[in-house]
Amino acid sequence: MTIIKDGELVLYGSVGASFFGERYFEDIDVLEALEELGDDADITVRVNSGGGYTDQGIAIYNALKAHGGEVTVVVDGVAASAASLISMAGDQIIMRRGATMMLHDPSGFASGMADEIAIAVRALDRIGAVMASIYAEQSGDDPEDLRKEMKAELWLTGEEAVKRRFATASEDVKAAKAAAFDYGAYAHSPKKLVAMASKRNWKLPLERPMAAFAASLHRQSKETESMANPPQNVAPVAAAPTSAAPAAAAPPPAASVAAPQVSQDAAVARVQEILTHSAAQGAARAQAEHLAFNCPQLDAQQAVAVLEAGLAPSGAPVDAAQAQASQQGAAPVQQPASGGYEANRLNQMTATLAQPQLAGAGDPSPKPTALADAVGRLNKKRR
Repeated sequence: MTIIKDGELVLYGSVGASFFGERYFEDIDVLEALEELGDDADITVRVNSGGGYTDQGIAIYNALKAHGGEVTVVVDGVAASAASLISMAGDQIIMRRGATMMLHDPSGFASGMADEIAIAVRALDRIGAVMASIYAEQSGDDPEDLRKEMKAELWLTGEEAVKRRFATASEDVKAAKAAAFDYGAYAHSPKKLVAMASKRNWKLPLERPMAAFAASLHRQSKETESMANPPQNVAPVAAAPTSAAPAAAAPPPAASVAAPQVSQDAAVARVQEILTHSAAQGAARAQAEHLAFNCPQLDAQQAVAVLEAGLAPSGAPVDAAQAQASQQGAAPVQQPASGGYEANRLNQMTATLAQPQLAGAGDPSPKPTALADAVGRLNKKRR
């Protein structure tokens, strides 16, 4: 998706993904735009965003900071959360009349046992410290003092942003209408933004599409050995025979999918490998984040396999056995009897993850991300 308009980078909409059909932009869009404009070109970046994914915001910030030419950031409407982080990359940061900026601590979703929750908490704390250092570099504030304000959620008008040195100037040009976002999700959003979001039904999903799958995994990990086999009243899942392919036998049930004991560094590396994979971008971002943080039972390759083979384009979960049968040319998998669907679906998903074809046409290693490709092209050009 091109974000260049009249020679300017236009960062309108959510950062990293579309949550309810709204416009959005990603780090790869920014890298490709910078490559197209040239490393030495002076650029203007127009921002109007309610926020999005922090890792995407940090990646875009770093890409803009590394740009060879002068970067002028103009906040056309709102720069909240990850979008305010992006704005700090400007050599000049200009707030239009009526524009707003918001800084806060990162947030996220986590479920599982105490150790799993603790890992997510430590990760969020580290990300918050990184964000505070970026804001402090621009404003000159002490990072620890600034972190306290971030935790309380700091909203600024254009004049206030200039006074606090989060912006360098204000511009007497009317601000654009704030980009679509669920402003009610923030603790201290201006009432006008909350009312607009409510009127237009801008609501972030309260339940992740893969929540039921995560709950099933945690329930399964607590089963005793005597309950490892599926109940007798669960109908087996099998592919109907066709003339084109033999019937697909039902895979054996998984004995356990308990989360392995891993070090904190290994856990962080696993999360990074999942979230930076090409299959984790765009519409699949929410599912990827859920698998990364909420499903420690799956290693990185297994999580990527779910993303590549178990999700529909719309982001809705797809039965892994259905995906496998489709790839093998078999007829669609018959549904199990009512009442045993979740247990049988879990067994099918766990067993099917081991099949290499689900990871991408027999390639067992993760494919290079488009982001990595773009970075490589930029580095090669600069050499």
